[in-house]
Amino acid sequence: MHRQALFWAELARMLAQIQDAVHYRALATPCLLEELRAGDYPHLLLNNCTALESYCFPAYIPPGETASFSSLFMQIGQISAQELCEQIPYYVELARQNSARQEKKYQAAARLYPQAGICTGLMAALLLL
Repeated sequence: MHRQALFWAELARMLAQIQDAVHYRALATPCLLEELRAGDYPHLLLNNCTALESYCFPAYIPPGETASFSSLFMQIGQISAQELCEQIPYYVELARQNSARQEKKYQAAARLYPQAGICTGLMAALLLL
């Protein structure tokens, strides 16, 4: 869960970087991918990516959560820079919301696991008596 939260936070940062690169520097897609690989996005697994248009999400991200982002990545290089820059803020916010939701799940699990361990230990002690 924590890894998923980090993934979504990194994706939001990467999308913002894409928007800046396209809007301010009109960076070509292959150059953009190389720049993103040099960035600090370890959970996005960009080294496995051959092109941004065919970005494959890590296996630990459920496919249902990636469907809308896949369409965005397929559009990179296909639509104008202006259209892309108009769409990206929506996806940045969506990635941030996914990150916040996963972080809440992680925090809840982090509080629950020690309590469950204590209860399991007490039950085992009772059974051994």
